[in-house]
Order: sequence, then structure tokens, then C-alpha cells
Amino acid sequence: MKTTIHDDQDKLIALSRRQLWAALGTVLVLASAAVSLLAFPGAAAPARLFSLLPVAIVLAVAALKTGGRRGAPTSAELRALVDDELRQASQHRASRNGFLAVLAAQAVLVPALAWLPTPHPVALMAVLTIATGLATFLASLLYHDR
Repeated sequence: MKTTIHDDQDKLIALSRRQLWAALGTVLVLASAAVSLLAFPGAAAPARLFSLLPVAIVLAVAALKTGGRRGAPTSAELRALVDDELRQASQHRASRNGFLAVLAAQAVLVPALAWLPTPHPVALMAVLTIATGLATFLASLLYHDR
């Protein structure tokens, strides 16, 4: 039984969405571990949180492998996915939302970290800013994409 081009594109889009979910999960696990290590440097809980990272990686790889597709997608299929106007519009919206989230995070983090007695406020602000921007971008791309 032959599959149509439309089915192949749907499978490629599903794979792309699974990759975005895996990236979002990895960003959230890494950010929460880094924030907990910076905010509470003497606690044992952050070290345990980093032990979840290999589990998250294994789950992400397993989720990406269960696509049911054999072989790598051709460059023509990838080019069609990248050149899709709706996908490009979704990426532009997600970029804008991520940028606005980073700007809003600055306005919240500066007074919060100035008032809270944290041992590494600059590093904590950098981690929270990067995590906010990436998480907002990926979540927004997942929301706006087909």
C-alpha cells in the first residue's frame, strides 16, 4: 500500500511537534534544576533534580523514535515544511512572544532579585531570563503551529 505525499507531510509535522515538546520539557527540567541550584546552593534536592535529566533524555528520545517512519525525511520534504508560509508566520509570532516575555521578565526579576537574599542574583537572573524566553518561544510555537 502506497502512502501519499500528504500522509508523509503529516508524519513529518507530527515528528516536528514531538521534537518541540521534547525541547520544551528539556528546557523546563534544566531551568528548574539550575534555578534550584543557584537559589539554594547547600540543599540536596537540586542534585536529585539533576538526576532526572537522564530520564528526561531517554523519554525524549523514545518519544521521537516512536514516529513510525522508517528512514530520514528527504530534503524536499523538509524544504516543504520549512517553506510553509503558515509555519513561518507561527515562528515569527513565537519569536515575538519570546522576546516580549524576556522583556517582561526583566521588569519582574530586577526588583525581585534585589529584595531577595540570594547568593547568586546575576546568574539566577540570567538563567530565569533564558528559560523564560525559550519556554515562551517553544510553547508559543506549539500553540500557533498547525
